[in-house]
Amino acid sequence: MKVLHVNKGLVGGAAVASLDLHLALLRQGCESYYLVLNEEDADPDKNIYAHRRIYKTLWNKLWFLKLKAFWVNWRNKTSTEAYREKGAVFSYPYSTYNLLKDPLYKSCDLVHFHWPSNFVDFTTFFRKNKKATLWTLHDRFPFQGLFHLNINTDSFLTENRWKEKKTTWYSENKVAFVSPSERQSQHAIKSGVLSPKYIHQIPNGIDPKIYFPLSTNSKDVEQVKAGNKKNILVVSAFIDSKEKKIDDLYDLARNLTDYNFTIVGKKSTSLDLANLSFTDYISNRDQLNRLYNSSDFVLSLSEEESFGLTIVESLFAGTPVLAKKTGVFDQIIQNGLNGFIYRDTNELFNLLKSATEVSWNQSQISANAQQAFNIASVAEKHMDLYKSML
Repeated sequence: MKVLHVNKGLVGGAAVASLDLHLALLRQGCESYYLVLNEEDADPDKNIYAHRRIYKTLWNKLWFLKLKAFWVNWRNKTSTEAYREKGAVFSYPYSTYNLLKDPLYKSCDLVHFHWPSNFVDFTTFFRKNKKATLWTLHDRFPFQGLFHLNINTDSFLTENRWKEKKTTWYSENKVAFVSPSERQSQHAIKSGVLSPKYIHQIPNGIDPKIYFPLSTNSKDVEQVKAGNKKNILVVSAFIDSKEKKIDDLYDLARNLTDYNFTIVGKKSTSLDLANLSFTDYISNRDQLNRLYNSSDFVLSLSEEESFGLTIVESLFAGTPVLAKKTGVFDQIIQNGLNGFIYRDTNELFNLLKSATEVSWNQSQISANAQQAFNIASVAEKHMDLYKSML
């Protein structure tokens, strides 16, 4: 069985989760390949390859790289003007990249989409695809029109037309879907685009060899926790998106001067606070594990998540989590045992005091998370699903 994972790049939650799944499948003997758009992300030693297509003639190459590219750019622009005005995250409907011509697609048995947006030309793919296809619901794009996150689309006729197209595509191709949480399944079913019988609930997995509790005598942990201030960590590759509520975080840091706030993400403001710092995006996961361990709490202000990968990574490291009530985190966080759920920033202010008074059991937090989200068992569930589709 040869599985091809398709993801545009290697940054973001969907990339991290899908790449870990791919590597876990390789360890379990599955012939797994991972396809990205750009050559700089390729790593053949890990079966990660950049998209390729073979141009049979010079005219064929000219058509795709010049003439069709011009048409695609024009069509995308006219299709998405209203989306830009809305200020939401959306993806263009057309692409010059034809996945069907890629040698890895031609030789695979099953295609597994993760974040194929702005890479795969869906109109071409679903019209001609003959392979078994699975799509993980890392966001709402698979069951909305062109938007990725929750947004009022009633006034968007274009959005509704694309939802209708997707409904037809999925029905004709018998596409199956993986939802990483019950809440995401509910959103998908409510959309009317996906049929419940084709949605399979499997959480994202974490590798316990990457995220785990460090000794409290570890140099990194000891140095950071030596001061009197509590350390709060926020991890987000796309901290600018409105769903991450960055303004709320600044208000917290401004008012809670006896806490240190560290943001793993690109600095997006000129605001200068003594107790707030940015690390930029961290790809080194040893470094990220040390950050989780050296923090007293990991904070999520996000109003929408399909799963909450960084939250579970934190729990694997044994660090309690403070997360906003979204319907997803409620199924992961148990108040007083591995963190707290809050409804608004006022409640968060009060919870912080309670959280600092709890004697957290780091090893138990990690053990419980590993039992529920170990990447090995998640890979096994995917293997069973792949087999049932072939």
